[in-house]
Amino acid sequence: PERWRPENAGQASAAAWMPFGLGNRNCVGMRFGLEEAKLTLARVILRFRFERSAHAKENDQPEVFAIPIQIIPKHVPVRMVLRE
Repeated sequence: PERWRPENAGQASAAAWMPFGLGNRNCVGMRFGLEEAKLTLARVILRFRFERSAHAKENDQPEVFAIPIQIIPKHVPVRMVLRE
């Protein structure tokens, strides 16, 4: 959808992305979906090792922007290496 394009940044309402809905009639698969996401992340972390990318410079620091609850890196130069 066009609302996620960079040139439209900041124009979407705060409620534009609610994958499971809100309130009493939210998605019945919400808990299942969240558990699947957690399990997938755990499998990736167990199977791969994260290393500094060859494209990263020695003094390269991730750009960070803060929102009220989280600090989210904008760019992190890493690569995934299969664990042995």
